[in-house]
Amino acid sequence: MQGFAAVGAHHAVLAAHLGWRPTLVVLALVLAAVTLPLRWLCLTPPWSPHHGHTRERGATHIRAVAGSRAFALLTAASCLTALAIYGATSNLVPLLVDRGVDGRTAATVLGLCGAGQLLGRLGYPALARRTHPPARTAVVMSTACLAAVLLAAVPGPLPMLVGVSVFAGAARGALTLVQATAVSDRWGTRDFATLNALACTPAALAVALGPATGTFLANSVGGYPTACALLGCAAAFGALLALGTKVDRVL
Repeated sequence: MQGFAAVGAHHAVLAAHLGWRPTLVVLALVLAAVTLPLRWLCLTPPWSPHHGHTRERGATHIRAVAGSRAFALLTAASCLTALAIYGATSNLVPLLVDRGVDGRTAATVLGLCGAGQLLGRLGYPALARRTHPPARTAVVMSTACLAAVLLAAVPGPLPMLVGVSVFAGAARGALTLVQATAVSDRWGTRDFATLNALACTPAALAVALGPATGTFLANSVGGYPTACALLGCAAAFGALLALGTKVDRVL
């Protein structure tokens, strides 16, 4: 998190000296240099496959859970909220520039938004102790909705923009923990890897599409504030769907 807090400012410095295309190349090379050796050297071997009746029982359980109404609503809610919060926060720099903030300062605020994720993750355990899964999922998704709406509605001054950006980062950080624990909180850890992949893959695609979606909306509706308001509506719908994800019994 501390590294992410500084990444926006570092990107701005690189872009100022190299241009944005060479900056992307440099970042890609750094990413490859760090992650590829770690993957090669540190990842554990694959698990031994299950056999016969165990595999059949697992497939039956997976179909029962993945075909349930609660699972479908959870997946849809995660997609909508991930698209909304990542679409809003990933476009913080152009949003802030439109508000009159210079590019380097805007990049620093983006880094503070990243640091805000730590606050959301630190606060999440207290929420988890006091709420059941559908309620806390809805609370976090409602917080993401509020964050997007505040980004749309607050024009300044800079300290308020920083505060709203950190709040948006906190919502994003809490959302990552909601998504990581949503399946196990409702259906336990049986066949967790498969079920979690089925639930999280659409949301991961939504995260990847978030920045482009935010930019597309901004170009279509006349600016980033309006785009953030629309993204907030998507998160609000996701929060409503989350209320329907209660599971009466573990399958």
